[in-house]
Amino acid sequence: GIARRERGQMEDSGFQHISRRARNLLQPLPVHLVASIEASKDLYHAQDNPQGAIVMSVAENRPLFESLLRPKLEECSEVPLEANSYPNFLGLDSFRQSLSSFLERRVCMRPVPAEQLAIACGCGAMLDTMFHILMDEGDVVLTPAPYYSGFDCDTGFRSKVNLVGVPTTCENGFRLTVEDLDAVE
Repeated sequence: GIARRERGQMEDSGFQHISRRARNLLQPLPVHLVASIEASKDLYHAQDNPQGAIVMSVAENRPLFESLLRPKLEECSEVPLEANSYPNFLGLDSFRQSLSSFLERRVCMRPVPAEQLAIACGCGAMLDTMFHILMDEGDVVLTPAPYYSGFDCDTGFRSKVNLVGVPTTCENGFRLTVEDLDAVE
């Protein structure tokens, strides 16, 4: 009975050729994604649509790409051969070396070995991979709150890790303290 009922639901939904795990990812869509899709129907453009939306709920910003990033990328004339093949799965070595240098000089103010860096296409992909490898279903991740609402999906869909926001305030620059972490139940 259950197999037939599930099979019937799969056939009715049009997704009979994908796994149950994949079907679970399709519904319901996260609220921030629904809002992003709706806002993307009326995107901002400096000349053509100055009253349009700038979608801030996803890590993709097409108006910024067109007006700022594309011109900068087009200035780059050298694209390494390794960028057109399967690179080291930790990311292009040349990019990891450049990032290491940048982090040392501008962010950490101490050595950051390139061998200890991994690059992925997006924070969500990296979080998903990291939690899938390091954690078990039902484990808890504490994160400073407020945080990007998409992280709930990034941690919950595949790895089934529970994300718990630890409240922070502007009074201390949104920094977490040991007391903040200890207060989480």
